[in-house]
Amino acid sequence: MSLLKDFTVFHVGGKGGIGKTKYIFKWGKGKIDNLELCVFEADLSDGKDLKDNKAYVKQMYDNYGVRVNILKYCVSDHNGKEDFYIYNDTWASSLFLISDKARNYSSYDLIPPRWEDHCLVQETREVDVTTFEEINKNHLKKHPDFLSMDAQGSEFAILSGATSFLEGDLLGVMTEVEFQEVYEGQPLFADQAQLLKKHGFIFIDLIKTMKFYPGPRIGETFLTVGEGLFLRDFSYFVEKYEDDLDVLFLSLTKLAFTATSFGYESYSYVIIDYIKNRWAKEWDVYSLGDNGKLVNDILCIGKNSKKRKDHKKAYRKYERGE
Repeated sequence: MSLLKDFTVFHVGGKGGIGKTKYIFKWGKGKIDNLELCVFEADLSDGKDLKDNKAYVKQMYDNYGVRVNILKYCVSDHNGKEDFYIYNDTWASSLFLISDKARNYSSYDLIPPRWEDHCLVQETREVDVTTFEEINKNHLKKHPDFLSMDAQGSEFAILSGATSFLEGDLLGVMTEVEFQEVYEGQPLFADQAQLLKKHGFIFIDLIKTMKFYPGPRIGETFLTVGEGLFLRDFSYFVEKYEDDLDVLFLSLTKLAFTATSFGYESYSYVIIDYIKNRWAKEWDVYSLGDNGKLVNDILCIGKNSKKRKDHKKAYRKYERGE
């Protein structure tokens, strides 16, 4: 049987900040031999904010044992040249201009609170844009296990230009999603969700959200921005590798590992139970190997979780009529 020795994450944008995706590395440290992070960033001009430096690389290795590879690419859905807008808040810099609809958007989470005040164009720079298909064909020649994106409106285009990832063995996607238009003409959550669903991904949750007032800061806010987590429906791998249990078990082990990394142990249980029930003898052999140990670690996390223990304690009280 193949062994789960490698796990690669591609991250686009965010100046190297990978957010909750670090859970994969945090939980994978000591369990997976080779953890790798490839960062793709269009704007490498701001050394102060950019986490593209030796300190960042060293920190990721010291904290999680991750090898970091930083690449200057502006990833999109085509090859060519585009204007890239450098805003006064460089974290908001984008291939998109601010939407007129969003000029009066504001949030107490922002300083200053108005979105428009973060999107004042300081420089318009012509950049080469490319696709992951092109990068893989001519340069990197590697597919990720997990894709993370914080690309200020370009996430749908990046996915559209990564067909081989979506049709391959990609396990999950963490992507910035917008429910209201903050950049002019940008695709929204529904566009990304539909594309990913078409390729066998399940929307799991919004890991982080930001809400804006559309006008005066009174009353309730609009759900505007979030980080959406999508994981592959395990049936995708079953249909694809049903005749190759070696690859199938490895793919499903990786998927269960990814789900557990983000705290979705219940989905890991569903995956593993399916394997055990359908391929009992083969699973018994598999579970004696190194990957079997990782699966047992996954199951123990769920069984020993504080939430599970608290729920069982509360249910016992309910049964006693307390």
